Parts: sequence; structure tokens; C-alpha cells
Amino acid sequence: MRALWSFATRLTKLGLMFFWPVPVWAFFVIPWFSRPDGSALSLWNMLFGNALGDTIMTWPLLFMSWYLAWTSRIHLVASFIISGGVMLYAWPQASQIVTYFSQMFSVYGLSLGLREIHSYTYFLGFLTCLTFVMAIGAFILAIPGATEGAIKISNRGFKKFKISESGLHGNSRLATVKELRNVTKVAETKKAQLLIGSIKGTKGERVYWPLEAHPMVFAPTRSGKGVGFIMNNIFGYGGPIIINDPKAESLMVTGRYRSQKRQIVAFDPYKICEKKGSDYIPAYASWNPLDYIGEDVEDDIEAIMEALIVPPDGAKGADFWENSSVLYIAGLIQYCHYIRKAFPDRGNLPYVLDLLNTTDPDDLRALWEAMVKIGGRAKAAGALLMNTAEQTGAGIITTARVHMGWLTSKPLANAVRTSTFSMEDIAEDKIDIYICIPLHNLKLAKVFMRIMTIMPMKTILRGKVPKSRVLMIIDEAPLMGRLDALPDAFRLMSGARLSVMPIAQTMAGMEKVYGKHDFEDMRGNAELVIAFGLKANNQDGSEWVSKASGSYGAIQETKNSSSGNSAKDIDVFSNKSKNEGVNYQEVKREVLSIDDIANLPSDDIIVIPRAKDHILRRTALLQNVKYYEQPDFKSVMDRNPLHIDD
Repeated sequence: MRALWSFATRLTKLGLMFFWPVPVWAFFVIPWFSRPDGSALSLWNMLFGNALGDTIMTWPLLFMSWYLAWTSRIHLVASFIISGGVMLYAWPQASQIVTYFSQMFSVYGLSLGLREIHSYTYFLGFLTCLTFVMAIGAFILAIPGATEGAIKISNRGFKKFKISESGLHGNSRLATVKELRNVTKVAETKKAQLLIGSIKGTKGERVYWPLEAHPMVFAPTRSGKGVGFIMNNIFGYGGPIIINDPKAESLMVTGRYRSQKRQIVAFDPYKICEKKGSDYIPAYASWNPLDYIGEDVEDDIEAIMEALIVPPDGAKGADFWENSSVLYIAGLIQYCHYIRKAFPDRGNLPYVLDLLNTTDPDDLRALWEAMVKIGGRAKAAGALLMNTAEQTGAGIITTARVHMGWLTSKPLANAVRTSTFSMEDIAEDKIDIYICIPLHNLKLAKVFMRIMTIMPMKTILRGKVPKSRVLMIIDEAPLMGRLDALPDAFRLMSGARLSVMPIAQTMAGMEKVYGKHDFEDMRGNAELVIAFGLKANNQDGSEWVSKASGSYGAIQETKNSSSGNSAKDIDVFSNKSKNEGVNYQEVKREVLSIDDIANLPSDDIIVIPRAKDHILRRTALLQNVKYYEQPDFKSVMDRNPLHIDD
């Protein structure tokens, strides 16, 4: 009964607030007027039977609209809708009144003798036009905040608390539409632009980031990263790209379009494009890593060895067999480089494997003696094998064969036997590189993918500064094992006009490969951390994103009431009194809680920038848009024979 009485009380207050114009007009104003023909207006006709009554009945909505427009941005949405409805309703009547008056005071109207206007007509015209003007005012007042309010609703929903300005619990928030548009405005002044998503609540308005360093992306499989984020940036990025493209999907869709400005270097040793029936079949590409060796032979061989040797998972340190086999491979590479002028067909990695498979003792002895004469690592490796017991030497050679075993694949061996291009051309903005390996060959081809990822980085770092910033996209980065060049890139290479963007399914996967220290170092140095598709099973990633997005203070309102026989605050229908109090408490709220993140739509992208005052300091919540839904990309793309939303 008390709840019913409370509801009735609130309804009465609401009525008094918004509907007071109706009885005032009906009983105190309208009776003073009669129709132009002298007949009186009944109460029904006063309110519902004519244009005057219809106009008056819209005033409660009009007052409500103005009230909402002054409260908050969320309410501006409601004000926008209500005032727009009133304006549309009042427009026909207002236009008729304006037309009537204009005719009446025109030369034509005066000639017809329309000189006297009844007071009822004056009043009706004034009230109708006033209603229309007030509706326009509320509508205009609501426009600026209604758009942002609608986006805020779509991002977070309605909040039942007020935000504190004390800063006690932080003052973080999501980036506003204005801030996101400013990011694109800054990016327009740069050639290197990364398409990070579109503004939610708009018709696909894109947000471009001015790329100056290294981003990191975390997205589980089937989250849309391939057909959305990755493909959009291959289409949209203005500089040269190097992309690890495991299924050759990006190559088949974007290769022809990218070839309009640069030569396409497509490492497709297993001929995925041809087997999948792609409309675009690129020219065959291969590259001999020994072409990297220049004047600094020892240092250059060390760079090649970094790519060739996959660190064992969980190994705290390399043992004797590991160290000795690595030295032997490095010595054989130096030997092949030394004899290359005399025997061009032997200066490559496949010939290194041939030497490892040598079993004749006399041939091995002759090889080691020749290596000793060369000096450097070749000398150290040759001396080691000559002065080691036969059984120990056999163990070293066996371990070395394991490292080079991937060359038993003829497609992979042919891909590193000769060079069809110059790696230095990447810095000259002449080539794009696609590295394509079928999913079922990823384990065998791990070393090949490491070579084609690390060696371009090394080439850029030791050579001239690239003409345009190079974007390297390393999809499924943890599958290649630890790349020592990757943490170094995040620390040092942003100034070399190279942006490396590793993509992993989870943060835990990257941390397992690189260790806690190096992973946190890379994530901390990342220009952007981009995450989407994070669900409840990705607890570590969700917790970090929530913490990195920050928090703010919220004013939580709690009501308490007490009743008794006090003589104060007496209700109309009862002799009981009721005292109500409101308490306010500031509490900490996350901008994006773990539950918020888990329940985001599947096409939402969370972008956490490394704070830059001139660009963006706030976490952004954007929308991932598929490349085939972009009109400008759709017009230039090739058919995707895989039809997979990655």
C-alpha cells in the first residue's frame, strides 16, 4: 500500500511539473475566447476538438523537452526526440497560420476586405507559432549533445550515478568523439597512418593514428582481426609493408592493389595462391640470407644465426651441445661465403645442410682443415671438430642437423637458394613483402619465417633510414618462437622509421615466449595496445586492459527513510510522518571493468595509447569494420577464395 501511495505521489509531482499548462489554459484562458462565429467552446472542444486545444496538449511535452535539455547529455537524446516530434506536429498548423496571416495582410487580402481579425484567430496564431518556435529551440539546444549522448549510451549504457570531480579515485574516461576526430586530424599531416577503427555511433567514420613507433595487437582466433584490422591497414597504409601472412589471404586480396605502387615480393613456396584458385598469382620470390653478409662478416653472420636458431622453450641457458652446434653452423656459413666467388651455387644455406650431411671421414677432415685456414668462426669451428673425440663430434653434428632440418623441405630450400630481389629495396620504398606459409606447414617453416622477419629488420637497422616508415605486421607472433630482435625493436628502432606490430591471440602467449620482463617492457614501450575479442577465458588480458584504462570517482546515492508520529512533514491522508534522507559516497569505478570487457560486442576494439598530449591520452572504444564493407576498399580488392573471418 505504501509503495502504491509513493507511486501516486510521484505521478502527481510529475503531473504538476509538466502538465500544469493544460488546466491553466483550459479553465482560465480559453473560456475568454469564443469562435469567430460567436459560438462558445465546450471543454472537450477546448482540449481536443480544434487546433488550439491540439496545440495546448503539446505543451507538456514541450516543457519536458526543455527540462531534459538542461539536465545531462544522456537526457539530451530524449529531448532531441521529443522536441523533434513536437516540431513536426506543430509545423503544418504553424505553416497554415503563417500563410493565413500573410494573405490577410497582403494587398490581395486587403482588396477582399479581410481587415478584421477575430481575437480567437490572433490567439491561435500566436500560440501555434510560439509552440513551433519553442520546439525548434529545444531541438537546436539538444543537437550538440544528443549525438555524443547517443554514442555514450551505445558505449556504456545509462549510468545511475554522478561522476566526481575530486580526482580522489582518478579522473579517467573514454575518449570523446571530438578527441578521436582530432587524432585523425593529426594523422592527416603524416604519411604513416594506421587505421585503428571507426567511431561508434557514426556511419563508419574512420580513425587514423599517426604512426611513430610500435603497436601491439591482441585478438583471439575468429575475432575478425584478419578481415578487419589487418586487411584494412594493408589497403590503407601508405608506406611499404612486410607482413607475415600465414594463409596468404592478405596477398590474394590486396596484392594486385599494392602492386600499383610497389613491386610485390611474395614468399609463397608452397604455392598457396595457385592451389586456392586466387585471381592474383604473384611472381615467385626467393632470397639468399648469405646476401646479407657484407664487410662486417662476423657481425653479419651473428645476425643470420639469430634468425636460424630457435631458442628451446623454457631453456635457462644453452648447453655444450647447443653452443657447439651453433658455432659449427656459423663456421660453415662463413666457409660457404668464402668459397662463393669460386662456386656461386654453393654460397647458400642448402649447401650448409649438404656439408652437415657429409659422412666420409676424409672429406670431413679436409673440410675442417679448409675452415681453419679461413679464420674467424670458421677456424674456431674447424678446430673444435678436429680436436674433439669422434663420438662428441658426431653429437655436435647431429644437433646442428636438427637446427637445419627445415631445409629438407624442397620448397623452403629453393626459397633461400638464390635472390630475386634486393632486401635494401624495402628502405627505398620500392617493395612490399608477403611471407605466406600454409597453416599445416607452420611448424616446419618456423625458421624460414624467422629469417624473413628478422633479416628485413636487420637490413633496415644497419642501412640508410627508409624514405617512408616501414610497417611490419607479425601475425601469430608467438608461433615463431622468441625473436631477440623484437624487444630490441621496441626499445630502439622507432627512430629508424620501422614500426613493428606483433599480433598474438593472448597476452599470456606472448609472455610465455618472451618472459615476463621483456614482454612487459615491450607492452610498456608500445605506442598503442589494441585488443578486441577479449572474453571471460582471457582473464589476464582483460585485467590488464581494465587497469590500463584507468578509473574515476563516482558519487553513489543511498536513500534512507524513517516514519513516526511526528507533527512535522504530515501527509495529507495520514497522521503519520515520514523523514527521508540521502547520503552520498564517492566510490571507485573502472572505466572498463572486466565484466564490461567480456560483454562488449564482438566488433568492438579497445585502443590504449601511450599518453601523448598532442594526440590522445584516453582509452578509445572503437568499432572494427570488415574490409569488404568499405566502399573504397571493396572497389579495388580481389576475390578472397578462403572466405574466412579470422
